[in-house]
Amino acid sequence: MAVKGAIENTGDMDVVDSLNVHLEITIAASPQKVFEALTTDIAAWWGSPFIKRRDANTIVLEPKVGGRLYEVYGENEGALWGMVSSIRNDEELCLTGSMGMPEPTYGAVTFTLAPQGDSTQVKLTHSAFGRISAERKGCYTEGWKDLLDVRLRAFVEQDVRTGIDARSA
Repeated sequence: MAVKGAIENTGDMDVVDSLNVHLEITIAASPQKVFEALTTDIAAWWGSPFIKRRDANTIVLEPKVGGRLYEVYGENEGALWGMVSSIRNDEELCLTGSMGMPEPTYGAVTFTLAPQGDSTQVKLTHSAFGRISAERKGCYTEGWKDLLDVRLRAFVEQDVRTGIDARSA
């Protein structure tokens, strides 16, 4: 059920709504390889336009409970996307926070990995509420498809880097 209303913020009316994205893909690699790409090689496949600032020079995920997902712009500059709320090696990664949306927005993103023969089934769930316009909902739905089904898949299966670190390679 979507909660609809308005927040007064410097005179602008912002829609309060919810977002629910569900995506399932299969990647031709082991859960260990996919999990490593999700957690330690995120800058290899995550990048523009799915970053807050185009001058970001990397995106980092600290793969531990309480670890951060954040962009770095320069020395002591960046943006926090979320925090690791739960992690099970090679099985699940849960992040909570704004995930790049305007504050006040709160969300949870869960990646669940399951072996499927020689491949891995990856399930993503992104649920959020806050300042989420219809346009932003569409951007996140399509964005997750591109990040996982195109970029993550290309990196894991073919070692193709399309993320932030591809700019400096």
